[in-house]
Amino acid sequence: MSQYKHVCFQPWEGEHYDCSPWGLRAMLLGESHYDTEGAKTAGFTKTVVSRVVKCQDKGYRSRLFSKTARLFLKAAEGRCADRCDCHAFWQNVLFYNFIQEYVDEDPRIRPTKVMWEDSKNTNAFDEVVCIHRPDLILVLGKELSSYVEKCAIMKSPHIVSVAIHHPASWGWKYERWTQCLKDAFKEARGQ
Repeated sequence: MSQYKHVCFQPWEGEHYDCSPWGLRAMLLGESHYDTEGAKTAGFTKTVVSRVVKCQDKGYRSRLFSKTARLFLKAAEGRCADRCDCHAFWQNVLFYNFIQEYVDEDPRIRPTKVMWEDSKNTNAFDEVVCIHRPDLILVLGKELSSYVEKCAIMKSPHIVSVAIHHPASWGWKYERWTQCLKDAFKEARGQ
């Protein structure tokens, strides 16, 4: 039986999430899934990340995941990451999408206001955070952050969160977000 009561798309949990090289548990919070098949499966998030790690997804998702990994490694370790580093990175983090239904078939379609405000998403997010106890949450998207910050679980003094613009958004730059993430690391490690 699943450990989740509210979660539809179970999170990706890297093999080394609880013992990452950074000395903290890091959760990457994405916005939503899109899919052309429409079959809702609990393992969809795990499948998506696994395909990226195995270099089987060359499109939109791959760019999103590689940019996120590069930003994280630059902030955490102060270095530029190559493709192998980016793929290894995913074994050290938890990845979860806030919206617990497919938004559309097209990745550029935004969640509706009803989707954002659906309590099933908040309940599922709270459940994932309670079960996996991240020290740091990197929120991938400013609109997403405005909904996540309303969640009661985010008021916990044991969680540091930092929100950045979505890595696939127009004009996104590493330089703009590296220091924000470095500051969040420092704060999370200081607790």
